[in-house]
Amino acid sequence: METNSRLEGLAVLAVSTALAVALLVGCAVDGPAEADPTCDGSLQDLVDAAAPGDVVEVAGDCVYRETVTINKPLTLQAAPGGSEVRGSEVWDAAVWSQQGSTWVSSEAVPPLATDSEWKCEPDSRRCRWPEQVFVDGGQLTQVAPGTTPDRGQFALNANRKVILGESPIARTVEVTVRDHWVIGAAGGAGVTIDGFTMKHAASDGVENNGNDDWTIENGDYSYSHTSDVLLKRATGSLVSDSKIHHAGQKGVAGNAVALTLRGNEIYANNTEDFDSSWNAGGVKISNPQTVTFAGNTVYDNRGNGLWLDVPTDDQVLVVRDNRVHHNDASGIRSEVTDNDVQIYDNVVWENGWGRSGTKGAGISVNASHDNHVYNNTLAWNENGIRVMNPRRTDVHPDETEYDFVHNVEVDHNDILMDRPPDGAYALGWLQTNPNGNLYDPADNNRGHDNRYWYPVPENLQDRYAWDAEFAPLGAFNDTPGEEGGVYLSDAEKDEVVATNGIPDMSRLPDAAAPSIAITTPTGGGNLRPRPGGQGPVHLRG
Repeated sequence: METNSRLEGLAVLAVSTALAVALLVGCAVDGPAEADPTCDGSLQDLVDAAAPGDVVEVAGDCVYRETVTINKPLTLQAAPGGSEVRGSEVWDAAVWSQQGSTWVSSEAVPPLATDSEWKCEPDSRRCRWPEQVFVDGGQLTQVAPGTTPDRGQFALNANRKVILGESPIARTVEVTVRDHWVIGAAGGAGVTIDGFTMKHAASDGVENNGNDDWTIENGDYSYSHTSDVLLKRATGSLVSDSKIHHAGQKGVAGNAVALTLRGNEIYANNTEDFDSSWNAGGVKISNPQTVTFAGNTVYDNRGNGLWLDVPTDDQVLVVRDNRVHHNDASGIRSEVTDNDVQIYDNVVWENGWGRSGTKGAGISVNASHDNHVYNNTLAWNENGIRVMNPRRTDVHPDETEYDFVHNVEVDHNDILMDRPPDGAYALGWLQTNPNGNLYDPADNNRGHDNRYWYPVPENLQDRYAWDAEFAPLGAFNDTPGEEGGVYLSDAEKDEVVATNGIPDMSRLPDAAAPSIAITTPTGGGNLRPRPGGQGPVHLRG
């Protein structure tokens, strides 16, 4: 009896201490015991009460469940322990009733933002469903109306009530009910958002809405249905030193923006089956102005890792010092860009293996002008570097200029290949437009001084392309596509791998080997042999 009394006393003391701590930080416990406490008061009220230029210091260890609109220059500063904004609400046990093998909510999900232009992957409709449900922090998969959900799934009925395939009792269920975490309004230029964690949004999580000089830094942004961060029609934009992940479509999106993206970790985006050949992946900036991607780690995205697309006047685009790996399509893609595009000093490995038809590459330059690709290390990608001259005007009649490619230079790159499928190249200059100009000497497309490594002797398959396919490097060196290209020795390859901190796929077992885990300085993942003995491919979580 004495022991039981002591245990009961300790339990009461622990509960009292937790409540006292919550009150000290300005939070009140709301929802089930397992739920993160909801902050006492409104973040919007703090923003509204601030004067232009103020620093709004925000409480920590609690969650603001609201959308914040900012219409003045200010800084939102999270508490040292981190502050959260979520677009979801906790639906407790009283909301749910069991109906057969499922549980149905008495609450309905409000109408959420949709866009008729959203394109899903073939045989999927999920990208058109912005609703989200999380159980104990894990995201459930939405299935079609009329389908009985299984464990790990949910559906909506005709009244927009949630149907779960597993019991919600004694668990924390969060349902997304808001489109955004933070959105800009007229007058909202000069905003800094520092140190926040933000989760669960049905559209674009943070959106500047055309306001200049937004800085988003030192945060953790995840689980928006479209983009975690959207910056558009603005100058002076900066996203730095943040984790940006598990967005339904893209981690970072931009349109007609001048942007620096620096020191971020961008991973596991396009969770909702958006068509990755259309508009999905890690980062996509359309109509880029002055854009710099520098020092980011970009990996495990379904689609391209870093993607620049569509020209604007007087572009200056720099992609440098990034580590880009295990993206399903190309690691870095420059498409319909011109003027001054510099892609250099990046380390790019294991990209392109999620795409069929040998379309993925470490670096892809597509229908572009004045691109310089140099001093990059590329390893174990489906293709090393691809320079494409497709026909654009069959789909985009206004892009006559981009039916042609000129002033593309590829030099001083190290390109390590494993055993790529037929039709893949270490360096391929590929003209698919019958009226294109890629090989015309007057258009100044050229490669030189690149170094290559293959694990097998020449003449077993074609390795390079310039108006024809070549197995021997010597023959390729006789074209404008390469001049002075050489092979790395095994020792030189080992040095490249070690210096750049990438896994040495050439030393892995063959296709019969079991899955293994490889840890790299910037992450990595579980790797397994590619089908058909083509070397290792990433196992998605």
